[in-house]
Amino acid sequence: MFRKATYLAGIISLFILVALFYRMDSRPANDRFEPADVLQKKALLRLEDVSPGAYDTEDKLGKLRAMADYLHQEGVPFHVSLIPFYRDPKKNIEINIGDTASPQVKAFVDTMLYMRSRGGLIGLHGYTHQYQSDVSGAGYEFMEKGTAVFARPEYAGERVKKALELAGKAGIPIDYWETPHYTASPKQYQVLNNYFGLIYDPNPRDKNYKNMSSWESTGLQNQAGVFVPAPLLNVDVEKDVGRILGQLDKNEPGVLASFFFHPFQEYKFMYKMKAPEGYTFYVHETDSYLHRLISGFKERGYAFVTVSDLVRFVPAQRLAAFNNLPERVLLTGDFDGDRRDDVLAADLRTGRFYVARSAVKSAIPRNNPASWGEAEEWLKGWVQGGLVELVAGDFNGDGLCDLAAFDLRDKTIRVALSDGRRLIPQEQPWGVFPGLATPAMLFAGDLDGDQNCDLLYRSPVDGVWKVTLSAGDGFDEPELWLSGWEQAKDVAFLPGDFNGDGKMDIAVADRATGAWRVALSSGHSLKPAGGADGNGEWLSHFAAGSDRQFAAGDFNGGGKDDIAAYDRITGKWEFARSTGQEFTPEGWPVIWGKDAKARLLTGDFNGDGKSDLAVERRFGESVPLDTALSVP
Repeated sequence: MFRKATYLAGIISLFILVALFYRMDSRPANDRFEPADVLQKKALLRLEDVSPGAYDTEDKLGKLRAMADYLHQEGVPFHVSLIPFYRDPKKNIEINIGDTASPQVKAFVDTMLYMRSRGGLIGLHGYTHQYQSDVSGAGYEFMEKGTAVFARPEYAGERVKKALELAGKAGIPIDYWETPHYTASPKQYQVLNNYFGLIYDPNPRDKNYKNMSSWESTGLQNQAGVFVPAPLLNVDVEKDVGRILGQLDKNEPGVLASFFFHPFQEYKFMYKMKAPEGYTFYVHETDSYLHRLISGFKERGYAFVTVSDLVRFVPAQRLAAFNNLPERVLLTGDFDGDRRDDVLAADLRTGRFYVARSAVKSAIPRNNPASWGEAEEWLKGWVQGGLVELVAGDFNGDGLCDLAAFDLRDKTIRVALSDGRRLIPQEQPWGVFPGLATPAMLFAGDLDGDQNCDLLYRSPVDGVWKVTLSAGDGFDEPELWLSGWEQAKDVAFLPGDFNGDGKMDIAVADRATGAWRVALSSGHSLKPAGGADGNGEWLSHFAAGSDRQFAAGDFNGGGKDDIAAYDRITGKWEFARSTGQEFTPEGWPVIWGKDAKARLLTGDFNGDGKSDLAVERRFGESVPLDTALSVP
């Protein structure tokens, strides 16, 4: 990915969640958004109330494994909502997944990890899913209102921390949160949202809303989050199977076809058998509730996916290291060489440059203080007070992101190289380009495929594109790579490797028409590509309008850079996936980053090979950076 400097001041329940139409909004009744791939039917399946106390025998765990094997064989990913601490106060029973010295607990944890290996994601379903004398799985854990301790926000925070600690001790990765009985106070939900960007509940602000929705951040004390409801309710008796399948046949727009059932209903269809060789296995009747539901969904054209596939990006950590630098230039890049993109903030008035190192591993917990480092001063007194344009890239090919500054007055290019702990300014300019018009569009990226980032610039006067290649210790003389291309007035240029050959290309969007064209790098020049249909366009009628911000990145890990289009006024996003010959539009069913002063940048913040999103937010004098991680 290539970027230009951006100015950014116990009883198991089984839930099957089916997404027929996607709509996301920051308020349940407004800002609804239907992405381009809405017609592809998707289904999600969730196992619920799984706890070490309710599943405490070899037979029960064996049936869980058998269910996971069946789903895996059918190509059906699924979800497991885990209660980490089982309590039955009246019987004085307490079992938690952190007690791995217990053979019973170890067998349970091994089963959870086995289910994960068969395609299951795991979420936390409270800490104990009970309070007072209730049994885990049956009781509530929080309250919607009142002054009791169970309704207090700090109580919710304590329970979440304990649940995460137990999951950590057990070595079980966590992918989402589900509130016991979907019940908590508004302030408790704010706390939950500060830990989890994805909550498997109906939106608490409108529990009758029958589709996915989101909360937007309104300040430093709360963050954005995504909610997923289950409006088709549950399976209690056999007739519910027909009811749910019949509801699917209605194809109601705007309804997330989502339901759940308790797998104990399935156990009467499962039998333990012993093979002649001595091993045991389970036989599962083919007319069981689960079999009939899976086949019914498939017959109706549904494809099973994970909630990560559905959501695509999960609102994640907030970076607040640069709050005291409201007037700054922000850049992303791997400055310390750990394969995670960091964030650099430049104060050009003082010539000071700060880096916040990323240690992000996953989107959960989003308020983990270890996810981002503090602002470290990596350079000072460089290009102080200068009228410069900054770009970031690995200019000497050592795997570390460096800085280049183009001085708009004397036309010199100065470079500061990273050693992984600081930026070291080079004594002499790496190039002097007197013919470069001011202001120029300047981009950094590997244009010739030699692992050194080069510089590409465009003159706004004549539209000429020139390239200066990096030799690792300086830039060569500029060469003409493209001219007479895209002379429209209101255009946006975007660098990226759009055909996946390891060389930076350039895309241009006509803001008036939404037409996108691409010039591909051959290593010696930029050549306009014809597009899949030969008309010169890689995409038509995409993200038109002057209010969109664009960024390129490999958002799906496919090896080619895609396009993100962000409307900061509405918080809506559109994506266009690159096939190497054209862009295919895809929506992101979420409202996120709704801020009239927000600005966009991208980077691979968790090092998984997929580009993530970040937007600068402004809350009074505070200017945090909110991120959303690409998943899975």
